[in-house]
Amino acid sequence: MSGGFGDQASQFSGSGSDQPPPRKKKSAAVWILLVLGLGGGLVLLVCCGGMGFLSWTGMKMAGQQMAAKVQHTEAVQEHIGDIQSSTINFTATTKAQQESGNSQAIVFDLKGTKGNGKLIATAQGENLLDATLELPSGELIPLPVN
Repeated sequence: MSGGFGDQASQFSGSGSDQPPPRKKKSAAVWILLVLGLGGGLVLLVCCGGMGFLSWTGMKMAGQQMAAKVQHTEAVQEHIGDIQSSTINFTATTKAQQESGNSQAIVFDLKGTKGNGKLIATAQGENLLDATLELPSGELIPLPVN
């Protein structure tokens, strides 16, 4: 009776060597698909991320410009105070455009040191054509534009 552990191991390995079975090589097609998938994902991330960043930056700048144009008005000073933030409200903009028939109307949410409100503005380029301040009570106050 030989009874050693080595005999049992060689009995089950089938080849008698202590080498592990050879690793299967991944085919070239898998590597190509992996590289194309990662490359495509990276391109998509850069394009969409870049466009999103540029859009966000442009909207932020538009809000700041509109806030600067109405900051000095008496109604804004009285009800809003110093404007701390001005962001485009897409839902209110769509609603204002549909109700007024003015496709160039834009609504900005204003937050200030004295209160909050909405600025409903019509602009052509950087020129402010019309502006109305809407208070949380629903009161509409026309603002002078220069």
